[in-house]
Formats: sequence, structure tokens, C-alpha cells
Amino acid sequence: MDSVEEPDVFSRILPLPFRFEFQLIVGFWLWGLNLQVFHWANIDIYTLIRYPVRPADDEPLLHYSVYRLASILTGMWAVVIMLYWNFTAGESSKVIAYDWMPNLLFLAMLAVLLAPRWKALQPIFGQGRSTGLVRLWTGLQRVSLGGIAGPKPEKFGDVLLADVLTSYAKPISEVFVSICMLLKQVGTTNRPDRTCGHSLIVPLAIAWPFIIRLRQCLKEGQILNALKYSTAFPVIILSTLAQAGEESWYHAAWQLAAVVNSLYSFWWDVTRDWDLTLLSYYQHKSPYGLRPRRGFKRLWLYYAVVVFDLILRFAWSYKLSLHLVYFEALEGKIFLLELMELVRRWVWVYFRVETEWVRSAPTAQIDL
Repeated sequence: MDSVEEPDVFSRILPLPFRFEFQLIVGFWLWGLNLQVFHWANIDIYTLIRYPVRPADDEPLLHYSVYRLASILTGMWAVVIMLYWNFTAGESSKVIAYDWMPNLLFLAMLAVLLAPRWKALQPIFGQGRSTGLVRLWTGLQRVSLGGIAGPKPEKFGDVLLADVLTSYAKPISEVFVSICMLLKQVGTTNRPDRTCGHSLIVPLAIAWPFIIRLRQCLKEGQILNALKYSTAFPVIILSTLAQAGEESWYHAAWQLAAVVNSLYSFWWDVTRDWDLTLLSYYQHKSPYGLRPRRGFKRLWLYYAVVVFDLILRFAWSYKLSLHLVYFEALEGKIFLLELMELVRRWVWVYFRVETEWVRSAPTAQIDL
């Protein structure tokens, strides 16, 4: 695509900036649901992630604070996009002309997320939200270059955060695409111009979360885990080459790399992250393929999540492809795949945290 054409149908309805803003909001809602279920299940998430402040008896629990933040962001997004639809009416010229609306919304959302870092504004947000957001930004600063908390008990929170970032690899790259389109003055609400910095910026943006986890694993001496994250790089590189060249072997190599990445990641999820024996030679005497102690009473949940993870792992590797996004009809499908990956990560978090709680507190009671 040599130049940016007029917006495609999906971009006229939901331009690129609104998409990654929506995905950010979805992430907060899903994290709130994670925290609420952990509370119901008697899993002490405060201990696992070394959360610095526990709410007092008269203060709202952590998931309520997350829900309030998500509600604020949702309200902002809903008001702006309804105004945007009203002003543009789906007309291409107006869709481009009103790109300042989602751009300002993005800045406003960042302001809300950054505000608790200023002590003077913390009382407005409340202790729960202020502490949580400050902790989030502190963690992001630490892991952004592959760092990880020094004390061993505090590392799990950083690992969890970095793993979640890998699910946001594509939305992160789309932020850079929007910035590039803004600088080129073609309109951030125009048809996504993913050739903008494609040879370097977009692949690096997608690879960045995997580089973070790779560096963390190498610091910890986790060679097999580091190998898992390194399998994402051939998918990204070969996809770039497949888009740029016409050699058929690029496409075949990319497909093979995607299969390797999917299978290895799936095996690691089941065997290492969740401690299930379904894919290992050693089988416990507990229900087939599971483990002796489990936090969820319904056994079918474990089998169902394994199948769910397998399907969406393959979909995620497929979505990492850069050359597929040049087909107009795939814009909506790619957005759907991105949302599905967030849901997959949401489910993964439940079982990853449950596993860590069983490991760290083998005598603790889990009720769910």
C-alpha cells in the first residue's frame, strides 16, 4: 500500500485509536473480574503480588477500586465515540477530519491513569485506586527493559505483568502506527497505514513484550522458558519478510514458525504454568492429567481451559503475522482476535494465580 486510501468500512465505524483504547478498558474490567474471583476463592492475591496496602475493613476491596477506574474510562470512551458517530455519520471525509476526538480521548485516559502519581490528586481517586495505579506504573517502569523485582517473593507480580504485556503486543504496535499516521498528517482515523515504519517500528513494537520476558527469563536462568518467548521472533521476522517479498518459502517458514510457537507456548501453559500433567509422561493418581491439589472443584474446568487455550494459542500466533493486516476484510477479524487474546489471557491468569497459590501456600484453603 503506497499511500493511505480512504477509511475502510470497519475503520469508519471503529477507527484504530478507539480500538486500542477499548482494549485497554477491557483489560481493566477483566483484571477486576480476576481479583473478584480470587477474593471469592480465598486466594490471597495481596500476598502473591506483594501488594503494599491491604484495604481496611471500612474500605472497598481491590476489585471494587479497579471496577470504579474501569467505569470512569468506559464512560469517557462511550461519550466520545457516540459524539464521534454523531458528527461523522460514517462519511469518510468527516471520519478523518474528526480524528482529534479519539486523540484527545487517549491523552485524557492517560491523564486519569497518571494522576495518582501526584500526591495532591490521590485523595480524589481514593487509596485503593491510587495505590494500584502507582504500583502499575512502577511495575511497568521496572519491566519495560526486562527488569524484575529483586526479592524473590515480589517477582511473581512482575512476571504476571510482563506476561500480560505479551497479549497486548499487537495493540501496542497500533499505538505506534497511530502516532506515525499523526506525524504524517494523514489522520489517525484513516485506514490503518501499517506500512508506516513497518520495516522497523511495527515489528519492534510487537516484539518488545517478548523481549521483556526473554530478558527476565535469562536473568532467572530459566532457559526453557526463555526459549518459549524466543519462538515468537521467527513468527514476526518471517511475517515481515513474507509481506515484503514474493518468495513462497517465506510463507511456508512463517507457518512452521507459528506452529512451533503455538505448540511450545501451549505445552508450557499446561505443564509449567498450571502444573497439570496432561502433557507429561508422569501422571498423578489424581484425576487424569490434573494435579493432586486443585483450587477449582469442577474438574471439567481444567479440561475445558486446556482446549480453550490450545485453540486461542494458534489464533494468537496467526494474528502476530504482519502481512495479513493488509487485507481490508481482515481489519474487523484482527480486532476480534485481539479481544479473544485478552480473554485467553484473562482465563490464563485465573489458573496461573491458582497454581502459584497452591505452590506457595500448600495448606491454605481454597473455596471455589
